[in-house]
Amino acid sequence: MTTDIPEGSSETFSLGIDLGSTTVKYVLLSPDGSVLAHAYQRHASAVTATLISLLQDLVRTFPHLNTRVRLTGSGALFLSERLGIGFVQEVIAAAQYLQNAVAEDGEGHPVDAAIELGGEDAKILYLTGSQELRMNEACAGGTGAFLDQMSAALGLPLDELNRLAGEASISHPIASRCGVFAKTDVVGLLNAGIPKSEIARSVFDAVAEQAVGGLSCGRPLRGRVALLGGPLSFLSELREAFARRLARNSVTLELFADAQYAVAHGAALENSPQGADEGEDLARLRLHHQRAHALGAIDRHGLARGGAPAAGGGAAKRRERGVSRPFGAAPR
Repeated sequence: MTTDIPEGSSETFSLGIDLGSTTVKYVLLSPDGSVLAHAYQRHASAVTATLISLLQDLVRTFPHLNTRVRLTGSGALFLSERLGIGFVQEVIAAAQYLQNAVAEDGEGHPVDAAIELGGEDAKILYLTGSQELRMNEACAGGTGAFLDQMSAALGLPLDELNRLAGEASISHPIASRCGVFAKTDVVGLLNAGIPKSEIARSVFDAVAEQAVGGLSCGRPLRGRVALLGGPLSFLSELREAFARRLARNSVTLELFADAQYAVAHGAALENSPQGADEGEDLARLRLHHQRAHALGAIDRHGLARGGAPAAGGGAAKRRERGVSRPFGAAPR
């Protein structure tokens, strides 16, 4: 990591911060678009503390950094409004990331669609033909939360669940739409003496079935399909489950190297100096103590409880902001 940015440097960097339902991610881009730093951390419902800690570490590493900041994610809209920081809708950020990744790919073939699994939602984004977003945010089925629930039911951490799934060649039916019913199925399989390896594989197959079967009805996935989000980045057997589910769809699944940071990366790209308004004010990234009370407002509005907005705030995932401002700038 390059840290020798001189004080008074006129270079402007771009920081994208993704406040998700279970994790906080950021990507810092240099003026030429290369990744200078990134971080991915579960917040365990402590969104405020996690964000403050990550930004303090970043400021210590880059004390003389001029940056533009954009926020994205299910827990970001209120903070964006509170601090006057630009907000990028998640789908726009993901599309921006994919367009950039394809440009770097060198093949010239577009990504046709993307599957993103988040902590509490799952999305399919169709990019070629007519662009369309399909999202499940009503239940845990097909999301990272479903995997966490099954991990707890089996008494296994996710990495061990992943390892065991790789040892199995048989899957068993598990309810994919509801975590409660799925736990009942898992208990039944355990009581029947089914090996945990086969149950682990079955859990991953259930996630793939819910995400693909539930979201792609009437519009089958075709061509190049990108896999985004932490679960698909970290769990190789989950990717294998999606490959099995899509084996007859003429699909090429692709995982980019930094797919767990995709939305944060896209927000940073949306915020790049090349795309910024001419003459836009810049702000030096400083996490001052006086901002702590504003960040603390996340907790008071319920956003630190799993990243979900308080009552009436569910539209945060679907709203878009057309005005972008640098970190700390006054609202226009």
